[in-house]
Amino acid sequence: MIMKKYMLFVLCFFCSLVLFAQDEHLSFMDIPIDGTITEFQAKLKEKGIRHDVRGSAELPVGRRMFKGVVEGKECDVIVSYTKSTKTVYHVKVMMTFDDRDQTHYKFYMLNDVLKREFLCVKEEDGGIGEMGVYRAPNGYIALYTMNFEMGYGLSTYSLHLEYTDSINSKLPDKE
Repeated sequence: MIMKKYMLFVLCFFCSLVLFAQDEHLSFMDIPIDGTITEFQAKLKEKGIRHDVRGSAELPVGRRMFKGVVEGKECDVIVSYTKSTKTVYHVKVMMTFDDRDQTHYKFYMLNDVLKREFLCVKEEDGGIGEMGVYRAPNGYIALYTMNFEMGYGLSTYSLHLEYTDSINSKLPDKE
């Protein structure tokens, strides 16, 4: 009888953990990717990330641009939110570099951190760029590099870090 009660307690405990974990949102800079864009923007401001009004004006409705330092590098941050409820569901960080080696160094540094924290579900290391996709308990994090040829032998390299909340990412489909 005691063993049955113990097993029932353990089963209830694990069920509550699973239910609780599904209510948590993925975080960016310790900010849950949840709430309205106005609330999220206020939290970004507290972290030193400022709204880029001009950049936002060039984006479609449902996206807002910010500028600030992420992972020690000045970068652009684009936050996606639903059009009707203004609920945040995705954050993209874009870092630009003049040098391919700097881009690769930052990629491998962040990639190692993500590998220690999360389950890697896809990884590529090709000539065009590197990519890693990681499964967090409450969403996905993608890390990848890109190379832009500008002509006359000039190139710009970029590193992208994308956070997609698994709960709120389903909301745009419902609108």
